[in-house]
Amino acid sequence: MLTAVYLWLMPTTASAAFTTTIEAPGVQTSQVLGVTTENFNTFLASNSYTTLVTAVGTLTSPGMAIVPANTFGGAGNVGNYFAIGSQSGQLTATLALNAPANYFGLWVSAIDMNNSMQFFSGVTLVGTFDANTSPFNSLPNTYSGVNNNNIDNFVYVNFTGTSGTTFDKIVFNNAILGSGFESDNWSVLSAPANAVPEPTTMTLGLIGTLMGAGIARFRRRTITA
Repeated sequence: MLTAVYLWLMPTTASAAFTTTIEAPGVQTSQVLGVTTENFNTFLASNSYTTLVTAVGTLTSPGMAIVPANTFGGAGNVGNYFAIGSQSGQLTATLALNAPANYFGLWVSAIDMNNSMQFFSGVTLVGTFDANTSPFNSLPNTYSGVNNNNIDNFVYVNFTGTSGTTFDKIVFNNAILGSGFESDNWSVLSAPANAVPEPTTMTLGLIGTLMGAGIARFRRRTITA
């Protein structure tokens, strides 16, 4: 099912990690079980949204667009898709997730070298996606033409946090107004409540436990003395 796996994160801590996978040509939805998906089909078409409350989180931007499907966007050429850039006249949008997640997937339509994404945990940048990097700058011809377009590539991309990496904010960017960042079928899998914490967190917790135990022993000795 998955055609490639690439490590793409420049970690902010030694333990943080992300992997990127791409689905087989023509797959336009997440293949991960239990995800929550936003397909943008319930929103009215407009190029001037500043806030959108979606199934996966709240989007904010100086201007973003919900566009009826055409050959350059929209999974299956039906419904609507999300866009910034030429369709909205603005270059960025921010998605605040409903809960911390360790998986995000989306159908990227007519991908070009101006498209990029940043993943944050709080204020900490934990990962970046840039269409100038492999595999997106060298997708085989099987990824073009799936939406009746023989020039641009169309691909479903999965971003997965590993080693306890989670994120709660995603920033979408398009470098110039002369192109668009079109996407659809955003899917999120919230991080499990019992997710293994980062080693740094575990270390701090262990230190706190040991300190607490030491204080308790000191108090017992003081009482019995």
